[in-house]
Amino acid sequence: MCVQEWGPSCPHEFIGGFRLEADLSWTSIDEITQRDAEMCTINAIVGARTTLGNGPALRLPGVQDLSNTDGPHMTNGSC
Repeated sequence: MCVQEWGPSCPHEFIGGFRLEADLSWTSIDEITQRDAEMCTINAIVGARTTLGNGPALRLPGVQDLSNTDGPHMTNGSC
């Protein structure tokens, strides 16, 4: 809910906007671009495939194959 939707009945002072991350941490709206860039870098390092021993490659959800170098690596287009 935004501050305007609360109107005068807002129970607390507005501090700022935040996004809840997958790891249950909060990112300030001002830091979202930096956080997204960090996550893209981490995903690129981890790679699109992780091989377990001699078994088949494990596909990581939300990550494209890194051998495709002509575009972003995240399927949601955020990188």
